[in-house]
Amino acid sequence: METLQMDINKQRSIEDSLYVLSGRWSVKIILQLLKKPMRYKEILYSVEKISDKSLSKELKHLEDNLLIKKKKVDKYIVYHLTEHCINLIPLLEKLAQWGARHREYLKND
Repeated sequence: METLQMDINKQRSIEDSLYVLSGRWSVKIILQLLKKPMRYKEILYSVEKISDKSLSKELKHLEDNLLIKKKKVDKYIVYHLTEHCINLIPLLEKLAQWGARHREYLKND
């Protein structure tokens, strides 16, 4: 495995990546939109326990970071993932694998 050199540019890149995904609901929203584009209320009902205020804030954060876009379809606004966000999916899959191993590691310690 290649050793990660921690020069300042790599450190900043990691920090940027973590910042973009740092919202409590960001990943959950992305995973819901991965299934299909959704209207605001659909996201609100599909992301368990998220408040209206939190959803609004998270959508703005994701939109500001170019991970989602909204477009008008008929008379509704629909949110969908951008190509930039689709590029994150392999990283999220790797994080899921690491998280499962980490959970096992903690259980066995």
